[in-house]
Amino acid sequence: MSTHRFLLAALTALMLAACGEKTEDSTVTTDSTPTYQAPVPAESRLIAGHYRYMADAAVFTGCHTGQRWPVAPTAAAADLERAYLDARSVPGESLVVSVYGHIEVMAGMEAGTEMPHLVVDRVEQVPADIDCPLPNAELHGRKWQAESLAGDSISGDNPPWLSFSEDGTVQGFAGCNRFTGSYSYNGTDMDIGPLAMTRMACRDGAETEKNVVDALNRVSEADIEGDLLRLRHGGDTLMELRGIALP
Repeated sequence: MSTHRFLLAALTALMLAACGEKTEDSTVTTDSTPTYQAPVPAESRLIAGHYRYMADAAVFTGCHTGQRWPVAPTAAAADLERAYLDARSVPGESLVVSVYGHIEVMAGMEAGTEMPHLVVDRVEQVPADIDCPLPNAELHGRKWQAESLAGDSISGDNPPWLSFSEDGTVQGFAGCNRFTGSYSYNGTDMDIGPLAMTRMACRDGAETEKNVVDALNRVSEADIEGDLLRLRHGGDTLMELRGIALP
């Protein structure tokens, strides 16, 4: 009988583990996190990162790696969105969260394209009380002011500039209009865009703006040397920008 009870207890423990039952050591959820903890698929893993929801789109940037994924529309993703909206201080703010999820290739925003998405299986903590550093700290916290474009010096009192945020957003001034968008950078490879711009008509700066936008759309590599940022494509330098520390 004692052996039977031992086997039954062991089987029960395994079943609870398979269903994602929380233990005393599990992360404690906040008031903004759904209290019901649904079972998760076998491929699901606990992932922490910076979550941002803006303009009907959610983006997740992983801690340490800086990998960015759009968030696939699932029931758990809707839970995450609601918890984020309850916890954020201002619209568009980036919050550190932890979720159970997995990566799955799905259709992209543009027709005929595919890209990896984060599929949220269960929300764990919003906001998450963990340290979540992102790479490329030297890129952040500066206003990168353009000094040259395709080898030609840029003059004037109001040159184009860029500012990169830790949550994967970039904003700046192209010479006439301001813009905002997304970027990714792993220390070597860089991708910028898509960009959304204001629509002001300017008599001065229109040609510079066209060349700046064309350059940003072509960027595939970048390197930082001190306070100098070089944006490149195929080994050619498209832009050089000088970093100015933000207050």
